[in-house]
Amino acid sequence: MAEDIWIEPGWTEVARLKAHDPHHVAVVLRGPHGLHRFDAFRWRKHDEPSEEDDGPIQGGWWDCDHQSGLHDTAEAAERQARTELPWLRA
Repeated sequence: MAEDIWIEPGWTEVARLKAHDPHHVAVVLRGPHGLHRFDAFRWRKHDEPSEEDDGPIQGGWWDCDHQSGLHDTAEAAERQARTELPWLRA
C-alpha cells in the first residue's frame, strides 16, 4: 500500500516512518532548496470521505493528513514527526 504515496515534484523521499498499523505512514522529504519536511498520510478506503472528494477510487488511497513546516535537516523533521504524530509513539 505505502508504495502508492504521491510525492510532490521536486521533493525527494529521505525516510519513511511506518506506524504499528498499516494505515498510517510519515515521509521525510528533502526539497529542491535543501530544506526538509515531513508529510503524514492515512490510508482511506474507497468509500471513506475526504476533504477533497475526487470521487470513488478502487480499493483506497493515501491521503495527506498533515504537512510540517520546513527544517534544516532530515533529522529535525523526523524528530518533529515523532513528537507530533501519536501513531508513531504507540
